[in-house]
Amino acid sequence: MRDLILQLSKSSIYSTKPRKESGRQLMDALVTFLSRNHHNVIIEGVESEAHKEWLQGMEWFAIQGHYWREVSIEQLVADDIAM
Repeated sequence: MRDLILQLSKSSIYSTKPRKESGRQLMDALVTFLSRNHHNVIIEGVESEAHKEWLQGMEWFAIQGHYWREVSIEQLVADDIAM
């Protein structure tokens, strides 16, 4: 297995509260270990800008969740051409 999905949830180690900063260190260590052992780490459950910022600097391959709206392939192609 090369891809690994990790679920980000408030019930596990994620928290924006400073007193739970150790959860970020644990997540960063886990993601770094898996990434450096040739796994593509996909973080599931990213639902806000705060979640995205919390993951900043970690070695994940992709993040997904309700933070992004659904986009059609036509819109993706149009946006790419506009760039």
